[in-house]
Amino acid sequence: MNKILGQNDQAGAEALIVSYLCRAGKFRDLFINGIKPHVYVALHVFAEQWSKMPDKVDNNTLIRALVAEPKDLKNVEGWKKLEAVIKDSDNWEASKRYYFIAKSICHASNYGMKARTFRINVLQKSDGAISKTVAECEQMLTKYHTLFPEIREWHDNVIAQVRKTSMLKNLFGHPRIFTGPHEESVYKEWLAFVPQSTVGQITNIAFTELQEEILLGKHPLDFDVLENNHDSILWQSLPENRDYCSKLVNDKLCRRLVSPRGEEFWMKSEAQWSDKSWGEMTEIKL
Repeated sequence: MNKILGQNDQAGAEALIVSYLCRAGKFRDLFINGIKPHVYVALHVFAEQWSKMPDKVDNNTLIRALVAEPKDLKNVEGWKKLEAVIKDSDNWEASKRYYFIAKSICHASNYGMKARTFRINVLQKSDGAISKTVAECEQMLTKYHTLFPEIREWHDNVIAQVRKTSMLKNLFGHPRIFTGPHEESVYKEWLAFVPQSTVGQITNIAFTELQEEILLGKHPLDFDVLENNHDSILWQSLPENRDYCSKLVNDKLCRRLVSPRGEEFWMKSEAQWSDKSWGEMTEIKL
């Protein structure tokens, strides 16, 4: 059989969950209004760099975008072009991969990473191509928390809870007991537990349900789930069943979740496919 590969990923995944673990604020507003956090962070952290690119970035658009609230960004004249430039920076020379660096800032800051560790993290993820000073890293992380003060408030609440009870529960209500010493070196582990555990459990449930349904004969015979990748599922099918299967996996990953304050939200999913390899995939419109 000449099958194609498909993959569905939880969209936003851990960051989306963090936005609902925090109080309502600008970070959550990005998700509500369809603005990628990496784009927004790159816009603000590297504002000076964008202002020095008149051939790529219109200065009036930049100024309006920098003062706009997330709900208003898409109405800024020239926003789509500016957004495209920010995303495209991921293909520029290493020192100017502003989108990649912003993505690293988001992940590091959400889990309380310090400047020295962040510096090493970016070096490793870029295979040594992006080197920032500790002072530059400190400045970037500080800017992030200035944009989203609600994230450090959430950090403080998590740390206080573990110090008091030694326990956290993910958004499915499943607990973890922290038996080690209560010291700063393990704070990152505490902060990461609920988002990472919840994302992993969504995939586990979806993968299990799909496999059970396949064994019961509920889906096309050519459909197979191949691999659980923490926040995504790799699958295969015949080309003519591609859209059906991608929609099927999407429906399993898009779970209803409830924040600790009782706020309902839904995980989202994106899909890709390829008839060549896992490394060369094209978006599927769901």
